[in-house]
Amino acid sequence: MKKIILTAAVMAATLAATTASAQSSLLDEVQSGSNYKNTNFNAQVYQIDDDYDTVAAFTANVQVNDALRMSAQLDTEGYMEVSAGYGFAFNNGIYLEPYANYGKTDFLDIYSLGAFSGLAITEKLMMFADVSHQWRNGRDIGDVYDASSSNQRELLTAIGASYDLLDSLNASYTFHYDNVIEDGGMKNESDSRTSHEINLTYSGFGRFEPYVQYTTGEYRVSEGAQVSNEESVEFGFNYRF
Repeated sequence: MKKIILTAAVMAATLAATTASAQSSLLDEVQSGSNYKNTNFNAQVYQIDDDYDTVAAFTANVQVNDALRMSAQLDTEGYMEVSAGYGFAFNNGIYLEPYANYGKTDFLDIYSLGAFSGLAITEKLMMFADVSHQWRNGRDIGDVYDASSSNQRELLTAIGASYDLLDSLNASYTFHYDNVIEDGGMKNESDSRTSHEINLTYSGFGRFEPYVQYTTGEYRVSEGAQVSNEESVEFGFNYRF
């Protein structure tokens, strides 16, 4: 049970800091005591548009103590993000983590407040949900760019399940439903959108955990990108220090 709760903590960090929902099984050392400190490094490679531009993103998640998590992300498009969360683990197998994010591009400041929750159903099966409120504020760049046209508020929700197919192979499914609450004038995005993610993570290499993720629907490949309606396959890995 403790292993699944700690797995939920890493999933919360991943959902808060990156679009990938690759997970770490956290393996044996997390069950050896009540004090848990871990640094998790994540790298992704994905395509951001129809021109097949390849983007790499790098995320570091630091579990400062049993409850406090901090993370930072940078991608090759110039998107940067920092995140912090505070987790609560309950005896009935529930994990809850409120979190806050700040991200920036050349044209946007992105603020998010949200909460992630995971529920251990069995030793192999976990259900999870994530809800966040996001503010996307445009930046004025002289006379070139009208910042107000890109101001938006969005409510982002996700629900899914994670299952250990084997001791070293985890599969997860995530359903996303996002709703545009306020639109600053950009009419190329619908008021609501849905997307689906399927993720496979292999943990048989010890600290190095490769994964592959398939996404379809209306979604942002990264938080700094425009909404896309294309299928994508993402490759990446987690590395735990």
